[in-house]
Amino acid sequence: MRRKDVETKLQVANNLLSKNANLDPLTGLPNRRFYDSFLKGKWQEVIESKASISLIIIDIDHFKTFNDDYGHQVGDEVLVVVGKTLAQCIRASTDLIARYGGEEFVAIVPNMSEHKTLQLAERMRQQISALEFKSKQITISLGSATVHPDQTSDLASLFKQADQALYDAKAQGRNRACHAKSDLGK
Repeated sequence: MRRKDVETKLQVANNLLSKNANLDPLTGLPNRRFYDSFLKGKWQEVIESKASISLIIIDIDHFKTFNDDYGHQVGDEVLVVVGKTLAQCIRASTDLIARYGGEEFVAIVPNMSEHKTLQLAERMRQQISALEFKSKQITISLGSATVHPDQTSDLASLFKQADQALYDAKAQGRNRACHAKSDLGK
């Protein structure tokens, strides 16, 4: 009986450890480790189903200012609020919002057209732009890319395209969403 109790407690502890290894401790969102795994799995799914997949990279504009003006604790609060708001924008059953690192988040959105992906990114931008923190507006810049991958497609290219679109959004003045044109797959 005692051995069974120990095994049960060990299993519970292992399950908790596994769960925590995939979560960002600050925001409670999936972390980059989980994002990487999730994206690889979705990538294979959309190849097999001949569907599309979109990636949105989200960066909090002028985040350093929150830390400099109000301290890191307030910066952490901003990250939590932004993460929760972004999570409310996605389809919980198929999409993923994760904290990528620092003040960056990523969204994986399978089976969504370029147009709908850009609409989603714009909705995210508007939801965050409506937030105020310490009497200061929070804004984000977003870069997205949509592809229809096949067996010859390169997963890393999807991130590069979304990252370039994010760079474009920042270069155009921030607080905006830009979508990359796909040269991957169809």
